Amino acid sequence: SLKDQTACKGIMGTLFILLTLLGTVTSVKVGLLFMHGLGSTYDEERYQEFERFVENKTDVEVHLIDAFNGLESMYPLDYQAPKILEQVKSIAEDYDHVIALGYSQGGVIWRGMIETWDNHNVDTFISLAAPQHGIAYLPSDQFEAIISGLIEQNC
Repeated sequence: SLKDQTACKGIMGTLFILLTLLGTVTSVKVGLLFMHGLGSTYDEERYQEFERFVENKTDVEVHLIDAFNGLESMYPLDYQAPKILEQVKSIAEDYDHVIALGYSQGGVIWRGMIETWDNHNVDTFISLAAPQHGIAYLPSDQFEAIISGLIEQNC
């Protein structure tokens, strides 16, 4: 939708400035690790477009975390976070600084990983559209639509 495209362009512009500053001011190796949200998969076109944009405009490598895609993202977060953290640690060890970027549920997962990860090298945590303070209400018709959509996409 136009709203999503506008928001995406604004986010990309802000990240471009941040990443350019990190790349030009310092000589450290910086990686950006992205975790998708509920019902999404790491290889969606919008995420791949974001990866190409950042890597073409900066010296920062982007990693789209391939974990708990589609219906698997419905597993409890206290099960997902430790499993994803194992993968993230092996990627992060190649960098001096990590930018942790989580979209929606991915932001909540990142927060859980950072809170339990001793001596991490996450320099910047960006949480986009994530319910860090929980959600007050999800109308049942929206919940049913989300579940139906996930089942149609994955079954």
